[in-house]
Amino acid sequence: DHPSKIGATATLIEDNNLQLNIKMLEGIHGDQLNFAFSGNEVEISMINSVAQHDNGERNRERRPVLKGRS
Repeated sequence: DHPSKIGATATLIEDNNLQLNIKMLEGIHGDQLNFAFSGNEVEISMINSVAQHDNGERNRERRPVLKGRS
């Protein structure tokens, strides 16, 4: 059991929207996380690299949007 190595980039898409791209260095897949900020609330949506490039039902993103506030 050993920790995975990742590479990541972050881009401020709009004033209230941060996109984080994560890639596993020892694999070919990764994740994209989008943080949408509104006042003291945030919504985090995720999409994996397989779902991002395939519109089929079999590979769709199944993780729910996370919501939180401070």
